[in-house]
Amino acid sequence: MNKAILSLLLAVCVLGMALIMLNERLDHKPLPTTKQDELAGTTLSAPAPIPKAASSAPATPAQIKPVQTTPIAPETPSPSTLATFTPEPAASIAPLKPALPAPQKPELVAGRKAAQAKKTPDKPTDKPAPAQNRITRFVVFTRNTGATIRLTGSTPVAYTSMNLSNPERLVVDLQGQWDVKAPGVPTNPLVTNIRIGKLSDKTRIVIDLQAKPKSTRFIPSKKSNMLDIRVDQ
Repeated sequence: MNKAILSLLLAVCVLGMALIMLNERLDHKPLPTTKQDELAGTTLSAPAPIPKAASSAPATPAQIKPVQTTPIAPETPSPSTLATFTPEPAASIAPLKPALPAPQKPELVAGRKAAQAKKTPDKPTDKPAPAQNRITRFVVFTRNTGATIRLTGSTPVAYTSMNLSNPERLVVDLQGQWDVKAPGVPTNPLVTNIRIGKLSDKTRIVIDLQAKPKSTRFIPSKKSNMLDIRVDQ
């Protein structure tokens, strides 16, 4: 009984090794192209079943027949069935050129330059501005018999004077335009008010009086920039 089992196992091992060797030979030896075309689309029949051995005696290796299997090679498409694809050449893009400025007419350029020349401000002159005539001090001093009006100018004072009646007043005209303000008049026996007037070429000072003065004197300083006007009753 043990010998029969060992013989069966040995037969199975031999059969497996034979199948492995057969498969390796078939894998390394492909069929010709004509036979592959003939085998394409054919169906293989199932391998015949191995007959069972009788229960009384085990099957011998001679009774077991190996099953031959034919591998099916994959179909290779023919060159005619392959679709050819030809890539289209990319369209060439021309480089952009910078736009050139339009030429300007000579008369337009000349007119533009003339307009710019007009907008350019004139350069300041180096001549100094003339000094402004200004009375820096204008006061009234009181006395027992009258009053003294003193004028101090930034430049020498040139003047003319005259007496007017109805009402009584003394008019002093300073030559040129002067910056001057009328002073306050304190209480005194003769002068009541002082007024300022501007003419085209002179500045007028009007001294209002209560009565006609007995004496009127004009006393300039040595530098002629200060003038004292004295009136007495």
